[in-house]
Amino acid sequence: MILNNNLKEVFSEINGLILIYGPAASGKSTLAMQSSLEVAKHGKVLFVDTEKSFSIDRIKLMEESYEELLKNIFIISIKDFNDQFDKLSNIERFVEAGKFDFVVVDSFGFFYRHGLHSGRYTEVNEKAITMLRNLKHLVKDGISVLITNQVYSSPKENEDIKVIGGNMIRNFSDSIIELGIEPRKLSILKPFEKEVNIDINNLGVFGL
Repeated sequence: MILNNNLKEVFSEINGLILIYGPAASGKSTLAMQSSLEVAKHGKVLFVDTEKSFSIDRIKLMEESYEELLKNIFIISIKDFNDQFDKLSNIERFVEAGKFDFVVVDSFGFFYRHGLHSGRYTEVNEKAITMLRNLKHLVKDGISVLITNQVYSSPKENEDIKVIGGNMIRNFSDSIIELGIEPRKLSILKPFEKEVNIDINNLGVFGL
């Protein structure tokens, strides 16, 4: 995972299928776009966008040479859970055909959560596992993968927020990062534990 100089050392051992989760406005999409721009300087990025989070206006603020870098970023917009399943079922073919070096899914849980609300728990979870397995295959082929995900608050008082998909998505992830808001922090939970205070400005996420 490639970030600004202040965080490069922190992320030097982060690899594989990387899961980033946190509450709204904690910096998930910012990190996804920031990482995509960095990779686009020397490679090609496939950005799977489920929430219309890839903002050109935000990109303009983050990188002066954005027009040139956007040539190396291919965006797939997702319209619903079935569309997400179809696209990620064919993700290996997309990546091979486009010769992509980096795949981002922002966010994995948006339509998954809507799918669960339909009551078809077994079907939705089986499809989610298939999608995660396909993304994991990319990692085994040497492709870097980053997925962001939403969280929910536990009904039990004083319990931490939990990632949508729970252990299912955590078990597929080689690296897990939790973002916090008050205070702003980045907590690496896997493959090792480390906590860093961060700030977010027009240029992206920075370690303090």
